[in-house]
Amino acid sequence: MGACSTASASTATRAASAGPRSARSAGASKLRRPDGQTHSDGVVLTTVGSDANGSTVGDSSVMRAQLARGVVIVLGFASLSLAGYARFAPLSAPETQLQLPGTVVLDAHGNVLERDGRSGMRIPIGLGSVAPRMLQATISAEDRRFPQHPGVDPLAIARAALTSGSQPSGASTITQQLARRLYLADDASPLAVRKAHEALVALQLEANRSKREILELYLNDVYYGRGAYGVEAASRLYFGIGSGNLDLAHAAYLAGLPQRPSDYDPANDPTAAHTRQAYVLGRMVEDGWISKGDADAASATAIDILPAVAPPIAHQFVGLALAELARVRPDLAGHDGLVIETTLDAGLQNEAERLIRIRLDEFQGRNVTNAALVAIEPGTGRILSFVGSATDGDPLHGGEIDMVLTPRQPGSALKPFLYAAAFERGFTPATALLDVATSFPTEDGPYAPLDFDRSFHGVVPLRVALASSLNIPAVRTLDALGLDAMLEMTHRFGLGTLSEVESYGLGLTLGGGEVRLLDLANAYAALGAGGRLAQPFAVARVRDAAGRILYERSASPPVRVLSDQRAYLLADIL
Repeated sequence: MGACSTASASTATRAASAGPRSARSAGASKLRRPDGQTHSDGVVLTTVGSDANGSTVGDSSVMRAQLARGVVIVLGFASLSLAGYARFAPLSAPETQLQLPGTVVLDAHGNVLERDGRSGMRIPIGLGSVAPRMLQATISAEDRRFPQHPGVDPLAIARAALTSGSQPSGASTITQQLARRLYLADDASPLAVRKAHEALVALQLEANRSKREILELYLNDVYYGRGAYGVEAASRLYFGIGSGNLDLAHAAYLAGLPQRPSDYDPANDPTAAHTRQAYVLGRMVEDGWISKGDADAASATAIDILPAVAPPIAHQFVGLALAELARVRPDLAGHDGLVIETTLDAGLQNEAERLIRIRLDEFQGRNVTNAALVAIEPGTGRILSFVGSATDGDPLHGGEIDMVLTPRQPGSALKPFLYAAAFERGFTPATALLDVATSFPTEDGPYAPLDFDRSFHGVVPLRVALASSLNIPAVRTLDALGLDAMLEMTHRFGLGTLSEVESYGLGLTLGGGEVRLLDLANAYAALGAGGRLAQPFAVARVRDAAGRILYERSASPPVRVLSDQRAYLLADIL
């Protein structure tokens, strides 16, 4: 499967360089022959005096007049461009001209968790990571002679003049569109002068950048509507998938949007959106990228469009990630145009939220209204799911409290760390412990713990005492080891909130102190990683709007806090 994907991406790369071939060639949806040689018929161009279907346009005298006017316009643009060439300073790098969008937070697979709705969104992506069909659809929809022309397409200008009878406003190439967006957004010159400037900048771009680089810049900057700048952001916002996973139907849908994003937004006018998709598919057939059967199948494919305004995902986790970034890179805090790649897995997050709902339903009769869950990858510390509360944002039911980060009593969840300390002092899983009625003298009077079932089980091996979460053997073990031994072990495992030593007693092993759920989950992850404790983290990488890496989490090795053997014994018991 991976080899097939690589082959497809490679094919698209070759196609972007060689251009589409005629639909008359055998196997029109393929871009190269099996022997690897490029087809010689190249791009099918509409002849002057005919429309795209070959219909005659007017009589010969009218055709000659229109052709002459088109040639004059082309020559006029060339003259204006050449005359103005000396006045233009060398272009600054196009990457520095990209419009600065709002910050977006992504999960580990590129799914959008949250974005700044006041600004646009851009997710940089390399051309090789975009689905080949999207490259083909874009070229057919916007600039079918893109592989051949030098930045300005005289044939397209003449063709636009023949059909419009006026200024060639619809003849801009992909390179000209990019030039206009990056360098000429504030140009208030008359139309003819603006077009000359546009052509000049396009020629300069083509002289300094390859076709692949120009197409990549275009696909990362063109506006698709809904605040999406670039194909990756658009694919995520419209379909919830990456641009590398776009099939023909979805690619044609997206490629049709840039001309009039609002008009073609399926949320505004589904019929217009489908009509535009059909237009793009028809152009792809004409250009030889696909067959008529491919186009018909794509047109009949049902496409699920996401709501124009989607609710944020894992809002409390996003808050954690932003706080972490402010701590590790304060210079980036609050900046616009950041792409923050996190460790969260949106699929696991959905499952965590589902499990929370199930558990709350089970405890509905016991007045339980809230819950929290966090999952951490053992050995790395990557936070995979994070539900701070089941009622996020609902202050009436504790939704404003993040229970993953708020210290709470953990109950019997501290017992494994008591027995870890016991193992280091000669205890084994077979050590006999007493589960009998026991009273411990304290300053506040006798303390007599009970097991959950309020029964006594006599002599039990340590393995059974821990696996059954028996209270009396645990308290007796803590009394034998001393409070300092247990606290040293819990601190070693990262439970730093257990710091009020003077307030703890023998009930500590039964949950008498408060810990953060995040720290507790990470401590258990260390047991699963063979006694190696990693630092939990939420931010994996941060890029700017041009794709440059501004921050990347360094791979720091976990710290050994317990021997492999003892960690294995505890994990085996649990």
